Amino acid sequence: MSYDLTIRANETFSAFAECQPLAKFMRRLPKIKPNGERAYVLDDPPRRHMEIDLELVDDGGDILDDEAYTEFNCVRLHIPQEFLSATFQRDYFPTALAIAQRLGWQLFDDQTEKLVTQVAEKPWWRFWG
Repeated sequence: MSYDLTIRANETFSAFAECQPLAKFMRRLPKIKPNGERAYVLDDPPRRHMEIDLELVDDGGDILDDEAYTEFNCVRLHIPQEFLSATFQRDYFPTALAIAQRLGWQLFDDQTEKLVTQVAEKPWWRFWG
């Protein structure tokens, strides 16, 4: 189980970005490392870990099976439950917001289905259930 976030331009994923420019930006972010062809990880043991995947999806958000894509229209972020703490928003949202701002897209919290514009002050456990 993980806490999931999505970065997208709009509800139908209709905007695309090139993988390479974002890859260059991601390599400059603190504690971010490549984790595959179009995947990254925020790796800051023992307290922080977040998977970051550049995806090509259809207008409903389902992943398209295209191995050779050079553009993406969705960034999915996954924080494993064991890395969530009372300060998870402070620990992860700044990185997620930096990526969204770089793209000119929006960050959505998949649990609440709400737009994230800043690090909220509400304790994390209020978002579950």
